[in-house]
Amino acid sequence: MATTTNFGWSTPDDSANVKDGAAAIRSLGTAVDTTVATMVPKTIVDAKGDIIAATAADTVARLAVGANDTVLTADSTAATGLKWATPSSGGMTLIASGSLSATTSTNLTSISGSYIDLVLYVRGMSWGTGGSKAEMRINGDSNANYFLTLQQNSSATPLLFQSTGQWRFSNVDIDSANSFHMYVKFFDYAVTSNPKFMEGWIASASNSSATSAFLGNNPSITGAITSIDIRSSGYEFDAGTYALYGVK
Repeated sequence: MATTTNFGWSTPDDSANVKDGAAAIRSLGTAVDTTVATMVPKTIVDAKGDIIAATAADTVARLAVGANDTVLTADSTAATGLKWATPSSGGMTLIASGSLSATTSTNLTSISGSYIDLVLYVRGMSWGTGGSKAEMRINGDSNANYFLTLQQNSSATPLLFQSTGQWRFSNVDIDSANSFHMYVKFFDYAVTSNPKFMEGWIASASNSSATSAFLGNNPSITGAITSIDIRSSGYEFDAGTYALYGVK
């Protein structure tokens, strides 16, 4: 007996007797009915982005499209075992932002420990008069525990030094007439069993001698970083903004 190409349903041969036609039609109809019963109807989806998911063995349902920028996430408590959710890893969350105050110190406090790393951006930093060095202190530690390797554009070799009571990100005074930008990343800041490590750079578009890359650590602080003090070594800030992000 002949069969269909895709599903292998039985059909009468061209040479079959007419008397066998009714039985052949019944067999074909039964096969079609059985196959169609296992197919998912297109009407199960309603909107662009809808997907089909299982709610149990041999049972399917529509999962409506999620909001923009959400990702499909496994959730055993959901009917389909899936849900649309905001990404929980790999992104950056703004923790604190603002302007540098007209003092020599701006302290970011009560930093959450729910992230892996911290990233700090300081933009347009400058001083009102004279020159000062850009510095940073964590957890209020004012002891001489801040070690730093600094590579300046004007120096052929890295400068190794220890700053008194804070990380110092320039070995020369920063000219108050120029605006500087700084990037700092703190690694594993919430881990309590490790010393605190950081890296970054500070740069001016008009004063290349004060542009530096740096890498430092403070081995005396093993607790989580809960505060970061952005500091000037002498003169008050007259401009600049900061943005602190938590990274997962």
